[in-house]
Amino acid sequence: MPTNAMLFVSVFNMLLVLIVGYSGCVAGSGDTNMTILSASAMGYCIANGIALAAFVKTRRDAKFKGLDRPFKAPRGWEYLIAVMVVIQFCVWLPCLIYWSYNLSGGLMPAILGAVILLLFIPLWWYVQDHKDDVSEDKCSGKE
Repeated sequence: MPTNAMLFVSVFNMLLVLIVGYSGCVAGSGDTNMTILSASAMGYCIANGIALAAFVKTRRDAKFKGLDRPFKAPRGWEYLIAVMVVIQFCVWLPCLIYWSYNLSGGLMPAILGAVILLLFIPLWWYVQDHKDDVSEDKCSGKE
């Protein structure tokens, strides 16, 4: 459920802010809470851009046109969302990188945000490899 995911990420980010703030005070680190918040904002920007691009892909690709969807967006949304994908990656993401560079004095938030997002790739591969196993077990009643 998207709400649970957003709540988890917000709690996780707050814990990171507390940890970085405390460790910065103790160890005299140059990292600030802004590093975590900037990395989080960039992560959201990239994740939302990917989700918007996936919507456009499912609307335009013949493989996905016949899928049963619980909600169907109106026809004009495809073009609006395609524009939003371009804005997301060509305007908002560079602005966030520039903003975080100015606030934290370096590229650490951008690197941290990219590393965190790249860590999800092995998880995605694992889910893709094992999703057929789970669906076969449920269909056969083995669970």
